[in-house]
Amino acid sequence: MESKYLILLFVSYSVSAVNSVVLEDPEDVTAVEGDPATLVCRVDTDNVKWYKDGVEMKNEDDEEIFQLPDGSLFFLSSRQHDTALYNCASVGVDGEIFMSQPAALIVYGEIHVDTIHVKETTFQAIEREAEEFSMG
Repeated sequence: MESKYLILLFVSYSVSAVNSVVLEDPEDVTAVEGDPATLVCRVDTDNVKWYKDGVEMKNEDDEEIFQLPDGSLFFLSSRQHDTALYNCASVGVDGEIFMSQPAALIVYGEIHVDTIHVKETTFQAIEREAEEFSMG
């Protein structure tokens, strides 16, 4: 008795694009108000977004903040209200967002050195009187 079997083999595969990732997280930066500052972010795609305190930034509304071609965020003239936690994000082909670790930008106010006039201390007064007494 001869048996014949028909075996059908269906092979299915899909090709999925590799999602982008954040290659280099930004690091904390401190700046004096008015000085430039840069938060560096490296991703493997051209589609980079920045978030300030968890809210997506719209840099086109600000003439002082630019996204550089490498994805880094450049502050032309940092201001105290720029002080915040920032994240960069890489957007994958499927729209999935890959967020970096947060980095702090801390902007200090300008530092002014004022001259302080100090009255003569008791010790200085005693020294002066001792000199005058020995001379006189």
